[in-house]
Amino acid sequence: MIDAVFVKKYFWSIFFLCCGIFLFIVCVLCLINGVTDVIPGIFFAIIYVIGSLFSLLFNHKAHISIKDGCIEGKYHVFGKINCKLSDVAFASSQFNCLIIQLKNGKVYRIFGISNSWWLCSVIMRNIDYELTKSPKELIEELDICKADRKRDIVYICIGSALMFVNIFVTLILTNWKDLSEFNKNEWVIFNIFCIIEIITVLITFYIADKAGKKNLSIERAYYNAKRKTIESSPLPPGNVIMVLTNDNYNLRFTVLGYPNNDSVYYTVEGFNTDYSLINENKSEIFDDIESLPEDFELLIDISEKFNV
Repeated sequence: MIDAVFVKKYFWSIFFLCCGIFLFIVCVLCLINGVTDVIPGIFFAIIYVIGSLFSLLFNHKAHISIKDGCIEGKYHVFGKINCKLSDVAFASSQFNCLIIQLKNGKVYRIFGISNSWWLCSVIMRNIDYELTKSPKELIEELDICKADRKRDIVYICIGSALMFVNIFVTLILTNWKDLSEFNKNEWVIFNIFCIIEIITVLITFYIADKAGKKNLSIERAYYNAKRKTIESSPLPPGNVIMVLTNDNYNLRFTVLGYPNNDSVYYTVEGFNTDYSLINENKSEIFDDIESLPEDFELLIDISEKFNV
């Protein structure tokens, strides 16, 4: 069993909550004494208090456990997860955030986990992950995903530019007047461009949200291409004893030996710009396989992929 370790920030949440309450009390006392300029401060204090309470309750009593082939727990304020490892299609870890994608397409994004990398590693090591396509096909899928997101980014830039263009055109058509100086026609122009601006903002944010969600697809496509390449590329020549890789499938470690001798050494292969494997390093000679660096215990054994 492995449990998630959530980052606790109660001190700062309570500190900012007290600051918000103090500001609210001061503003209310000033308002009672006839100082009306503090009304914006009251609204700001209320927002401050609400934000602090949300931060305080965020991941309060949160827990995520991986045990008996299941992932279960609660997170954030109302989030819950209860699924089998066999239902998981992919998992990712980014900046204290664990992302779990199920085979039915549902995605869990759980923030505030300090050991998210280790949970992700445990999940990916314990799910069935078979890739039937060739490395070339998977690389083509990755390129398609990247091109798709790149197109969305272009649309986002265009939408962001149009927001300022709409404002500039409105100012020109209304002769740079203040709102109090508008005539009937200028109010019509102003209202039309307000509607256009709102539509532009909504569409831009929709595309931005869509592009953000594609990051997981790109990461998964990149992982697939690397994993299939590492699992199918020819091994270095020699007496291969064991083949290993790291959790991200960025490197391949091949342990080789000598005939009638316990001595071993290993090679390290990484990725070239075209996603092909290239030799990066060759180790010193070790007395036996037990003498290999301790870090090798953290690697994934993929020897069976090569019938070793």
